[in-house]
Amino acid sequence: MVRLTFNSFELEKGFGTSCLYDYVKLYNGGVAEGDAYRTLCGTLSEETVIYGTGNQMTVVFRSDESIEYAGFEALYASVNPADLRE
Repeated sequence: MVRLTFNSFELEKGFGTSCLYDYVKLYNGGVAEGDAYRTLCGTLSEETVIYGTGNQMTVVFRSDESIEYAGFEALYASVNPADLRE
């Protein structure tokens, strides 16, 4: 299982709940196919941990050329699902 930890995250936010301009999309598996299971934009106020459901995760970052924000820092690791049950 893949664990993705965002230590900081500040991207441009779209209107309402939409992520129109800058975003990070997460997909289970090795390629970006189908619908993303998580789309992130705007600001995350604290460290955020996201787990994939398998041994691969695809991360797609999109940014346009207009408004700039600080960006993000993410770390990934392989974790044993049994370790999460403790």
